[in-house]
Amino acid sequence: MAARDRGAAYVGVTWFVVSLVLLFGALAGVAMQASQVTDIETAQSRAQQDARAAEDARDALEKEFSDLAAAVGFHDADTPGSHPKAEAAREALENLRTNFPTVTAEVKTVRDALPRLIEAYRDRGQKVETLEAEVRRLQGELKAGQDALASTASQKDQEIQTLRKSLDDANAKATNQVAELEGRIAGLRQQNREIDQQSRETKTASEKKEGDLKREIAVRDGRIHEMGTKLAPITKEPDRPDGRVVSVSDELPIGYIDLGAKNRLQRGVRFQVREGGRRGAVKAWVEVEMVERDQAQVRIYDVTDKFDPVVRGDEIWNPLYDPSAEKVAVLLGRFSGRLNKPQVGMLLENVGVDVREKVDRSTDFVVLGSPEEAELTGEGKPLAETEEYRKAETFGCQIVPLKAVEAFFRF
Repeated sequence: MAARDRGAAYVGVTWFVVSLVLLFGALAGVAMQASQVTDIETAQSRAQQDARAAEDARDALEKEFSDLAAAVGFHDADTPGSHPKAEAAREALENLRTNFPTVTAEVKTVRDALPRLIEAYRDRGQKVETLEAEVRRLQGELKAGQDALASTASQKDQEIQTLRKSLDDANAKATNQVAELEGRIAGLRQQNREIDQQSRETKTASEKKEGDLKREIAVRDGRIHEMGTKLAPITKEPDRPDGRVVSVSDELPIGYIDLGAKNRLQRGVRFQVREGGRRGAVKAWVEVEMVERDQAQVRIYDVTDKFDPVVRGDEIWNPLYDPSAEKVAVLLGRFSGRLNKPQVGMLLENVGVDVREKVDRSTDFVVLGSPEEAELTGEGKPLAETEEYRKAETFGCQIVPLKAVEAFFRF
């Protein structure tokens, strides 16, 4: 019994111990579970704190990115909260390298580029300030020049107005003087015409009287000369040569004479060539082809003897040519051959001869056209019986036939 009781007691104690152990185990498990729950709650609380901290950090980071985007750009401005884009920053950096030589390839970031941009901006600002100072200086000089120009223009305008007024006054005075002088000139012209008329009348009467007296003295000699020559007079031989030959070409028929433009020599005038110092026969003829101031080039032709050519020192003669004094000529008769009357007059005027219409005391020679006026017209009287021809004889004028004139020109 006792053993069975002990065994029962033992079993009971065992079960009690086991129960107690189980109870403690359960209590330990409950305690552990409670501790684990506490730990889980703590972990959850920490996780929530970490999540809030992460959210705060994310918000701060988002704000930082927003501030960064607002500060540096490189983001989509149309999208709120958009972040800066690295590609846009790199592209901007490349643009900076392109436009700013100081941003070299070694500069890798916009931040590194900023100091160089600032330096370039400062340099450019200094240049701009220098240029602005120069512009201000030039503007000041321009303003001073404009003021001086305006002052000068105003002064010139005043001077011009003064000069214009003086000119107007002078013109008015000159107009009055011209009108007065024209009136006086008209009066003097009228007086001159009256005096000239009286002078002509007096001169005509005087010349008529003088001519009548001389005609009475020379009538017999003139008649004898007229009948003997039958209107075939010759030119008078000049006293001395007109010039000399200064050079002759060895190959061409040309030479030079010592007469030129200063001697009133004209192209086309012809001269006889005679041996120097002698009045022998005519060796040749020369015609002026080109006139210079002190000499003239001539063409040599009609050489009489080829063994006696024109040489330097030979003399040239032309009775119609006189460079030292002006001769007066009158053309009488009709000129209907190779040269008409105006042409003969022009040729004579070219060598300094004054061609006039009437014979008077100043007439040096008379050029005769057709000798018989009646032969050409069928009426009238011979040229020798005309009043002008008789006056030429009375005044002792030299009588020159047209052929003699033609011989000393181109015709």
